[in-house]
Amino acid sequence: ALEIQPMVDIYLYLAKVYLRLDQPLLSISKLREGLDKFPHDSCLMQAIARIYEVIARKNCVEYDHSPLHRVSVISHKVSNIIDRF
Repeated sequence: ALEIQPMVDIYLYLAKVYLRLDQPLLSISKLREGLDKFPHDSCLMQAIARIYEVIARKNCVEYDHSPLHRVSVISHKVSNIIDRF
């Protein structure tokens, strides 16, 4: 879809998919790729900022001590945030 017609929404959907796959860094890289094509787009910048915010708050989230569960909780919260777009 990106090769045929690049759109901001496609980058947001791909980022959401990566978050569901517990890959927040790939999600950020896909959003940055979108910013290269659509500079100063507020939705892309806001999505990146919210992902970083959730990652920064990971110490405040209740979780057990396994890293997989922690990433799962973070990805779930970020995907809920991106759903608001």
